[in-house]
Amino acid sequence: MRVEIYSSHKNISPVDIRDKNVVVVDVLRATSTLIFAFANGLKRVLAVNDPLNAPDYIATLNNDRILMGGTEDFKKIVGFDAGDTIADYQAKRIKGKELVYYSVDASPAINIGYSAKRLFLGGFVNMRAVASKLAALGGDAVIICAGTAGHFALEDGLAAGGIINEIRAQGKKLRLSEGAFVVDKMYRTYQKKLSSALTHSVTYNRLVQLEATEDIAHALSPNIYDFVPFLYDNWVTADPRKEGA
Repeated sequence: MRVEIYSSHKNISPVDIRDKNVVVVDVLRATSTLIFAFANGLKRVLAVNDPLNAPDYIATLNNDRILMGGTEDFKKIVGFDAGDTIADYQAKRIKGKELVYYSVDASPAINIGYSAKRLFLGGFVNMRAVASKLAALGGDAVIICAGTAGHFALEDGLAAGGIINEIRAQGKKLRLSEGAFVVDKMYRTYQKKLSSALTHSVTYNRLVQLEATEDIAHALSPNIYDFVPFLYDNWVTADPRKEGA
């Protein structure tokens, strides 16, 4: 199995991932938060590249179960129902709901992935489940690090390295791109001291300033979920009845 890494949604085109299994990683906080939301009963997510379009989708779908979620500059968007913190996605609020969601980095990474063979959401929180999925599917895999403002995000690279190590632990023989080789080594160096490494992360330091300790702790918790959200019919879902449909 060949594994490639893209350091940001900015340096990838649809042709790069055609016929490949793709994982989008945005550790702080988009994919970690969305996986948390799915664990709490969220039905599906539609990622949009422009938050101004979110109300139009709500009107078109005409569904009172739909919420709007997302942030700009780490703040909940005015008029949206939820931001990007796990406190906004508790079961009592989002169980059985659908979400139109915006993230400046995660949304375009997900939407580029429409050209992939399959697309999944991953992070530290489900990296073993992601690895199991990729190993079972076989074929070439791509991990898209959503990044921060179009640049490489250290936390996404570390999670990508974690997924590579989990695939290897399942006995798969891997061929790594140069970027994959780097994040693999980086993760193996820092896997027991992630917080120390992340003192060099722009987003991590910003969330520390915002006292988002609960979100950070959740996002850096390894393998607390055993499922992998996936793209189905333009929406991301975790419903096992849709997988393979």
